[in-house]
Amino acid sequence: MDVWKAHNLRVMFLSTVAGLLRTIEGISRFTTGIYVSETFLTTFLAAWAGFLFWGQLGPIFLEQVLNIIIKSMKMSGPEGEVMTKKMETMRVLMLWQIPQVMVAYLSLFATAFIENPFIAQWLVGAYYFFSTITSIFFVFFIALPTMGAFLKIIKDANPDGTDAKLNGLENKIGIFYRETRNNGVSNTVTCIIFCIPLTQTLVTYQVAFGWTIGALITGTAIWFIAPRAKNAKRVTPSTTKSTVVEN
Repeated sequence: MDVWKAHNLRVMFLSTVAGLLRTIEGISRFTTGIYVSETFLTTFLAAWAGFLFWGQLGPIFLEQVLNIIIKSMKMSGPEGEVMTKKMETMRVLMLWQIPQVMVAYLSLFATAFIENPFIAQWLVGAYYFFSTITSIFFVFFIALPTMGAFLKIIKDANPDGTDAKLNGLENKIGIFYRETRNNGVSNTVTCIIFCIPLTQTLVTYQVAFGWTIGALITGTAIWFIAPRAKNAKRVTPSTTKSTVVEN
């Protein structure tokens, strides 16, 4: 148990297991053409790998960052007390991450045993719904604020930017922050796109999707294409006139 408490060993072990499960799942799906919920093994691999990442690996990593921030803020006066309380709140919020992830991936895993298409449809809908909640909650309410606080501590410790090690650490954390935000946005949007047609009729989904695309195209035409076309018309007569005079 003492060995398991070592942060680096836990991260390495969970990363390895989750990576292997995802690899096995991907290879089996690519070579056989099966999909999640069609076979027990594929569904188990997808559910277990997802739970390890969202329910174990992510919280363990953030817990370590929270500990670093809390320790560094204890001697920073009133501002440090405020930051410490904020990080303690993040730690409490992170406890709600695991139940959400469990519900999401248990819903996915249950589809391997359900033959009723209606029930299976709602289980998949529950998976995407709770995955959306998990992505928004974990990424935007816990991970990004925590990493932002960590970046602030690094910048405060190196205000003139002369420490090469802190500069390198700041760049790495900055990359991690950006990629976490991008992945959070893409994961949330993807889950919403797949969840809507499972809980609404396909016609409603297509109409809503069509109206959205139509609004985007119309907005693009009004705000970008139309002004440029208008400016082009204004320039054309003067250009033609100058050409005639020169001839």
